[in-house]
This record gives sequence, structure tokens and C-alpha cells, in this order.
Amino acid sequence: MRTAPAGAGPTGPARGRPGPAVRPPPARTTAPNPSHGRPPGGRRRILAERYARGEIDEEEYRRRLDTLRGSRSGPAGN
Repeated sequence: MRTAPAGAGPTGPARGRPGPAVRPPPARTTAPNPSHGRPPGGRRRILAERYARGEIDEEEYRRRLDTLRGSRSGPAGN
């Protein structure tokens, strides 16, 4: 007499039983890249926030803003 494999009924695999457990995604092992997920202009926004908080003066703000815009020219005469 043949016997059915474990977990199988006479007509095939057992029905009504839950399937394999679903695993959650693996935990992150590295810190996310800070540049990912930032909207365009994020650097300018951060610069403006620093200026608004008084961390940098207007001259420093404008110099850095020019750098971000790709303008490497300094004040007239330089």
C-alpha cells in the first residue's frame, strides 16, 4: 500500500494550510546615502537656511551660491 507524502492529502497537497512564512526585508546594514532622496536645489536650500540662521554672512552666502551655480568668477577686478 502506498502512503501519501507528509502534508499531502489523498488528492494532492493539503489545502487550507498557510503557505511559507513571509519574511520582512532584511535590515539595512549601511547608512543611507545623504544625497539620495534630496530634491533638486537641496544644496541651495541648505545654504539659504544657514544664511537665515546667521551661520554665514551675506558675502559668504553669495560666494557659495555662485560656486553652486557654477560661476567661478570672483568680484570684478579679480
